[in-house]
Amino acid sequence: MFTGIDHILFLTGVMFFLRRARDVAI
Repeated sequence: MFTGIDHILFLTGVMFFLRRARDVAI
């Protein structure tokens, strides 16, 4: 299970990765 901070960091990392991947794809 994730703690509150780990969950936030995980979501932030995922969102950053998806945004970067989308920018590179375009």
